[in-house]
Amino acid sequence: MKTFHFFTALLLSLLAVSCGKEEDEPQGGNGGGQKPTEIEAPMSIVGKDLHFGPDDEHVFFSLMQLNEGVKVVMADGWKTDNAACEYELIGSDRSKLKISFDLNLGTGSIVRHYYDLEMLFVREHYGQYEGIHRYEFDGQTTEEEDSGFFGYDTGDTGIFEEEPVPDVNFSLLTRSWVSEGQDTTRYITFYDAEDAYLLVTKAQDYYQVEEGTYRIIPDAYLLSLLPEGSDQRTHYRVQTLNGNELAWISYLAALDEAVEPQHFVPSDTDGREAEELAEDVFFLQPSTVSSNSIRFNLRWKGGVYDLPNGGASVGICYGTSPHPQITDEVTEERVWVSDEQLEEDGRSSTYLDADGLQSGTTYYVRPFILVDGNPIYFEETEVETMGNHMQAELEKVGTDSEYRMRISYKIDQPGTYHVRLYHFSTIYGGVIREDYGYQTQGDSDSFTYTCRYTSGSVHDFQLQLVDIETGTAYLSNMIFYRRR
Repeated sequence: MKTFHFFTALLLSLLAVSCGKEEDEPQGGNGGGQKPTEIEAPMSIVGKDLHFGPDDEHVFFSLMQLNEGVKVVMADGWKTDNAACEYELIGSDRSKLKISFDLNLGTGSIVRHYYDLEMLFVREHYGQYEGIHRYEFDGQTTEEEDSGFFGYDTGDTGIFEEEPVPDVNFSLLTRSWVSEGQDTTRYITFYDAEDAYLLVTKAQDYYQVEEGTYRIIPDAYLLSLLPEGSDQRTHYRVQTLNGNELAWISYLAALDEAVEPQHFVPSDTDGREAEELAEDVFFLQPSTVSSNSIRFNLRWKGGVYDLPNGGASVGICYGTSPHPQITDEVTEERVWVSDEQLEEDGRSSTYLDADGLQSGTTYYVRPFILVDGNPIYFEETEVETMGNHMQAELEKVGTDSEYRMRISYKIDQPGTYHVRLYHFSTIYGGVIREDYGYQTQGDSDSFTYTCRYTSGSVHDFQLQLVDIETGTAYLSNMIFYRRR
């Protein structure tokens, strides 16, 4: 049902394109509270900005009447064609609206929608609608009752009247901002990676962290936030965005001139200093990095901590955006660490593996524990898989009986790396077969190598580039030789 409520909202956004006469509408109302008796339905809806959603804080889409023409602004980019409607007053605060339009699903499929609605204007900027929605798709016709909420602009403006251009530069968005109120402080950080955001709200007895994704609609100066785990976007009209200030206002609230925008200034912190219990206890040390997996060793800093149940079962979560959560990828393994173990610096003897990764991709990883089913996150680590700044590859040359291979590597990140070829066989076990010395950023090589140690029936080779400072081993693919 939610899907078709969205289609309802979509259609209503088009009603001003062809409905109504361009006459002056009666003005009145006190702008809020209980419905005033002098509120009247407008004679025409031409020249108004219209906004549709499930309540007065969320907007599915808007009809923007800009100086270059009418534009439908929507959350998910649906395309509409052949819109037509009839608008008729049926009372001092009511009107009838009949609408039809085609919805292009972008796959060659068209859904045709018809609405017969009654609109009730309950406040100066707001109203409700209910009626019948009928839609046709793939030869089938379905009819259902529908209802919703709309906001509208009561200003007497022409449809193509020039509006002042806001001081908004969205290229300056990606950083941390802070808004300090009388009782509450809000931090919001926008990241380039995956269009992620972090919102931290602090009060005397309140602390909340929200993470999600954002979307920019620059033509309408809109910023849309979608919290993690939610299907409800919140839209903000950005009034100022420069190097010194970010000012926005909830989109529907922007219709009311009495509502003040919220102002943010640049911040050097994202507000998370006090976010997690004992945040610095656990951290991760990458042990091995390949093109599709990373093996981590769990480490901790010495100190006396009172963890639940005398210890904690620690897992790791990871993703391609900062601040991953347990709703992203999570390792199946857990490591139990007791309070006694935490009294001294140490590390786990168990490794935690993040598998199924993309090559040459940066991953953000952090340990977590669960307390009463709620996650507590710890220090975050950033690691890039092999294939971009670190490259190493082995390739067979000739037949299995020749034991010839091409070895190549390239280092394009800071550090010093010990480059060695490892040979694993049923006779020799695992040995360092060749040592190519210490290499640094900018070094690369490609050459052919023939192994002279061929006793046994199974031989595996791998090139390893070991960071001499951290001990992290960057691994090539493995190649196999089988003597039959």
